[in-house]
Amino acid sequence: MVGRKKGTPKTGGRVKGTKNKITATQKQWIEDFLTRKQPEMEKEWDKLEPKDKWQMFEKLTGYIVPKMTSAQIDPSQLTDEQLDELINRIIKDMK
Repeated sequence: MVGRKKGTPKTGGRVKGTKNKITATQKQWIEDFLTRKQPEMEKEWDKLEPKDKWQMFEKLTGYIVPKMTSAQIDPSQLTDEQLDELINRIIKDMK
């Protein structure tokens, strides 16, 4: 297999940080489409069963609200003050 020698810098391609033009164009098209179809979509929404409305709402919010991730805490890396604060917050939340 022919390729670059190890340690040779990569050349060509997009510069780091350059936005993907296709993605931006597609996002704009979707935004324009949804804006044009909003009245029709609202009429269809009214026809949905409550269960289906909740499912659709959940799917749509995934595109707007970032999903939360769990945080890992390593207690051995915390100071005594940080541990005390954490314990106090847990106790407060339990009340």
